[in-house]
Amino acid sequence: MTDIIGMAVQLTEDAYLFRIGLMSHIDSLILDKATIKSMFWKQYAQIYYDSGRFNEAEPLEQLVLERQKQLLGADHPDSLGAMANLAATYRQLGRYQEAEPLDGIVLEKRKQVLGADHPDTLGAMANLAATYRQLGRYQEAEPLEGIVLEKRKQVLGADHPHTLWAMGNLAATYRQLGRYQEAEPLEGIVLEKRKQVLGADHPHTLRAMGNLAATYRQLGRYQEAEPLEGIVLEKRKQLLGADHPDTLGAMANLAATYCQLGRYQEAEPLEGIVLEKRKQVLGADHPDTLWAMENLAATYCQLGRYQEAEPLDGIVLEKRKQLLGAEHPDTLGAIANLAGTYRQLGRYKEAEELQVLEPDTLPSINYNDINPSVHDETMMMSQDLSQPSKCFPIMTRPLILSLIDKMSDLASDMIESDVD
Repeated sequence: MTDIIGMAVQLTEDAYLFRIGLMSHIDSLILDKATIKSMFWKQYAQIYYDSGRFNEAEPLEQLVLERQKQLLGADHPDSLGAMANLAATYRQLGRYQEAEPLDGIVLEKRKQVLGADHPDTLGAMANLAATYRQLGRYQEAEPLEGIVLEKRKQVLGADHPHTLWAMGNLAATYRQLGRYQEAEPLEGIVLEKRKQVLGADHPHTLRAMGNLAATYRQLGRYQEAEPLEGIVLEKRKQLLGADHPDTLGAMANLAATYCQLGRYQEAEPLEGIVLEKRKQVLGADHPDTLWAMENLAATYCQLGRYQEAEPLDGIVLEKRKQLLGAEHPDTLGAIANLAGTYRQLGRYKEAEELQVLEPDTLPSINYNDINPSVHDETMMMSQDLSQPSKCFPIMTRPLILSLIDKMSDLASDMIESDVD
């Protein structure tokens, strides 16, 4: 039976929902993944990946990569595709430092073997840009994404799905750079084109709708963001299930908009669900879990529950130092948040000790923004590497108020960019 499922799996983009539908059958059939035949490792990795079960996809992708290297050589296109897929899963697991060198190798090898303008080379460039964005290196991501978009327009045409992915990715980086007026028209185009080509309920259309809503939120157009986010959440529950990472991202985004509208009592239970589910599905140390923890702490602060917010802020800060380093924009945001909570509790000395950087040395941090979602073209996967959000007005935290000219407001969870 496991062989029949393996043979039935199509690795094309339009079979995404079909693959997710196989997950319940796989769970009932496979008690030991060692029983999966090697010829079907890639297919089963795809199903686990699409279902948001990245920890289960990773070891299979490792096996696929090693086998391809042995059989075909390290520079063969199929070996490079396997490497790109493993890097994509590392991104989903928040292991960006491990993804980056793999993405770099794939890009350079594809340039040599296929040429700079080949669609697979452009996909590799988009993936490296996605990892740069996750590492907070937005200035490095932007020119790569600009190249990918222009080349795809020339080679594939303006309405091709991969051109639209590139447009969504560039818009995502514009959001990270605070260039919301440039992001909005691109996202509007992507949404309309996807509705026409894929239909209103397709997962990629819903991703585009979530991205446009994210930009509306950044522009302060919360009344326009809320209905879009409500649609995305309900449709994802129906299509993907309540526990899928993309569904949880949609729930976090709706909660973020509730916070912006001052509806903290409605936001809190949603954020609590997101945090608990992400702990279960992604693990306690995953970047998206930490965003969920930070969002819940933010809402506690808005509700005056500072004693409950403080330990969450502390965990986020320590974990981000370990995972991202002390200078990453998200770590700096966590420092500011914990200091703000200390001040609300009257612990001014501890707050001042955290303020190790002068305001002028802090980067421009786009809270209320995205963790780009990654779409690896080689595997035809739709990934939501969402960069979460703080859902409360920044002015409520005194330390952050002192930095208001340097930082935009705190981050919106799952605003998904469509990375290749």
